[in-house]
Amino acid sequence: MSEDAMGKVIAKAWDDEDYKERLKSDPKSVLSEAGVELEQDVEIHVVEDSDDHRHLVIPPRPGEGELSDESLEKVAGGTTKVTWKT
Repeated sequence: MSEDAMGKVIAKAWDDEDYKERLKSDPKSVLSEAGVELEQDVEIHVVEDSDDHRHLVIPPRPGEGELSDESLEKVAGGTTKVTWKT
């Protein structure tokens, strides 16, 4: 997935409540419209963090999916800045 395209989708979801709701209800169509193509058998679940609710995504173990070394590095290093309040 292109980080640039995903960033644009997220920014639009922040600014447009209807778009965000459509992204939550039909993510494949919205992502496709934004130029993000996914394999037919891939399921997408859109969740939204809040001040008191966070989501941690555990990627597939290397060797169990198609996670490349580059993808693993991005996951390990993070691709966006997240501030966790304690």
